[in-house]
Amino acid sequence: MSKVSGNSVIETPLAEAIQRMRDGGTIAETLRETGHFPGMITQLVATGEESGTLPSMLARAATYYEQQVDQAVATLSSLIDPS
Repeated sequence: MSKVSGNSVIETPLAEAIQRMRDGGTIAETLRETGHFPGMITQLVATGEESGTLPSMLARAATYYEQQVDQAVATLSSLIDPS
């Protein structure tokens, strides 16, 4: 995922997180330790890991961020609309 992201800022922290997971850390712990992920994401991941619902928790996060992007685009569009 780190290579596919196309984001050099996040690529190194993800590579470090992968190594920590290989050493026995949980996904949530390793993402939290990087300091590059919002608390909401690490909490959703932790909840998903504990309850066995990680895919649905990640889907929730994706939905949330899609809504945030849609809202930001709508706001920007309204600001640059000449009418």
